[in-house]
Amino acid sequence: MLRLDISNAPQAATADDSPQVGDVYRKAGGKPGFWVVVSVCQNADCYVLAFDHSGFITGCQRYLANYFDRNDHRRVGRLRTGLDFEVEWF
Repeated sequence: MLRLDISNAPQAATADDSPQVGDVYRKAGGKPGFWVVVSVCQNADCYVLAFDHSGFITGCQRYLANYFDRNDHRRVGRLRTGLDFEVEWF
């Protein structure tokens, strides 16, 4: 039996290439900026926040995951921190 041992492969080699929460993409069209993936749903919808080059939120959008699969060349990074918000409830 032929088997490939990937137990010691680096995480990047075995990572899922589909969009992940925290991925950062260059925007396509419109004003220059970036999209940050904030949610990937089971139905393959991806929700993103749009940021301008100053780092301010300029909008939000929903795309199918395959849009990012086709535009993987636009992925430029991933957030180092999570997207959890700590709320002080009144």
